[in-house]
Amino acid sequence: NGGVLEMELGGPVIGTDSDKLAIGGAATLGGTLSVELVNDYEPSVGQVFELLTATGGVTDRFDQLALPPLANGMWSAAYGSNSVSLIVTISGDYNADRAVNAADYVAWRKIIGTPLGYDRWTTHFGEQLDGAGRGESLVPEPSAVAILLGCVLMVALSRGTGGLRRQY
Repeated sequence: NGGVLEMELGGPVIGTDSDKLAIGGAATLGGTLSVELVNDYEPSVGQVFELLTATGGVTDRFDQLALPPLANGMWSAAYGSNSVSLIVTISGDYNADRAVNAADYVAWRKIIGTPLGYDRWTTHFGEQLDGAGRGESLVPEPSAVAILLGCVLMVALSRGTGGLRRQY
């Protein structure tokens, strides 16, 4: 539990540019996962680094994550049944589903709860990663918003004046 697993990321190729621990049995996690970026490497949003695999399965989680700051995006840890990976995701994507949406607000409130985290969520709300790992905005076009508001206004006016209702 008091141990530290130190890993270096120096490029996208795990096992060559970056460290990976392959365990031929079971792994019970605890302690600290400490990651360092080397060789001036800066990961991109959308990259996934499988740092640990265990043929006999992975149980528990690291108690602490000591991760380097990123110029773009944020880290997210993904614990699988036989692996542990780090994902570089969009800032504000607290549940690592590749989109910044209302579910991330719930995750932020339960886990993080800092003003900085809330600011990241509001700044990137509506963004998602496409298949190539690039961020896209999901904010609707202004014309679609105008049409929607027009429809809501028509319904509200017709109900308020009795315009479509028959009185008996």
